[in-house]
Formats: sequence, C-alpha cells, structure tokens
Amino acid sequence: MRRLFILLILLCSLCLPARGEEGFALSFTPDGAGGMLIAGYTGVPEAALLLPEAAEGLPVTGIAEEALSGLAVDSLSLPRSIRTIGRGALRGSSVREIRFSYGLAEIAEEAFAGCVNLVGCALPETLVSVGDGAFDGCTSLLYVTLPESVSQLSGNPFSGCTVLESLPMVRNHPYFVVTDGALTARADGRVICTLAPMPAEETADK
Repeated sequence: MRRLFILLILLCSLCLPARGEEGFALSFTPDGAGGMLIAGYTGVPEAALLLPEAAEGLPVTGIAEEALSGLAVDSLSLPRSIRTIGRGALRGSSVREIRFSYGLAEIAEEAFAGCVNLVGCALPETLVSVGDGAFDGCTSLLYVTLPESVSQLSGNPFSGCTVLESLPMVRNHPYFVVTDGALTARADGRVICTLAPMPAEETADK
C-alpha cells in the first residue's frame, strides 16, 4: 500500500505543468494566424528571463495586452519569433534591461509605461512602429536607439521620460531628426518629444 501511495504521488507530479524554481509559468493564447501570444503569467521568474520561441508546437509571435504587467525581473530577452508587443504588455515592470531580437515590428501604446528602472533600449532594425506613451513614465530611461526602419512614432512614445537625453540614430534618418534638443518628424515638422539636457561635463566633451 505504501508503494502504491508513493507511485500515485509520482504520477501526479508528472502531470503538473513545468514551472521555475519559484513557481513561475507563462500562459498562452492563439494569435489567430497560426502562432501563440503570451497571455499572462503566475509566480516570480528568475532575475534574467528569456521568453520562449515556441509553445504547444507553435511559434510565439507576440506579447498580448497587459500580459506581463508588473513583472518582477531585472533582464528580459525576446526571441526572434516575436513580432508584436501589445498595449501595456509590460506596464509597471521592474525590468532594467530589455534585449530585443531581430524580427520585432510593433511596440503598442504604453507597452513599457511605468518601467521606472529601465535605463536604455536598443531597438531592432526590423521595428516599424512605436505607439503613443510606449515608454511613458520611464523615469530612468537615458537613451533609445531609433533604427532607420522606424517610420511611425504615434503621439509621444517618450512622455514622462524626464532624463531621456539621447536618441541615437543615423545622421540622415529617413523619417526623424533631432534638432535643438527635440525629436521631430521630417514629413510635417511635428515635435514628438524634447530631450533632457546632458550634464555639463558631457556637453563640454562634445
């Protein structure tokens, strides 16, 4: 009887979903086009989190709206399969570093709003659009690189980024330019955001 009891416990444990050491698990939902979206999570991940490239035998193509909001993690790495990051997907996360992969095309509105520990972002050369308030209230954000592929910056993706002082981009970016401390759209002259002044010693070096 004792052996049977132990065997039943082992069988039950094999039926449980795979989880991290602190009970972390992701949930998924179909994206309607043959892939999967990250839909939510439970538990607490390790400090460095690598999102999966596939789930249930299908590619993970995006992060759904609010799916990872409040995530307690230091470093987040995205696989090449991810194309979209939904509205508020990582709102209020404690993430400090995000490693974007080639393949990402869209960052929706408020995707990283309130990520107050985020210091910088090197956006991938496949990115096309960034939504209004995508980095709203990221009060530690110092720089965001803008590759030539980015053609759409809706509203002001960088509202509330009080220390944002640098938007590295190619000198002749086809869609945007930084002049007199402001990021401006070439097509219509729309001012998208103003940059924080650099510290005096950095200005002197230039």
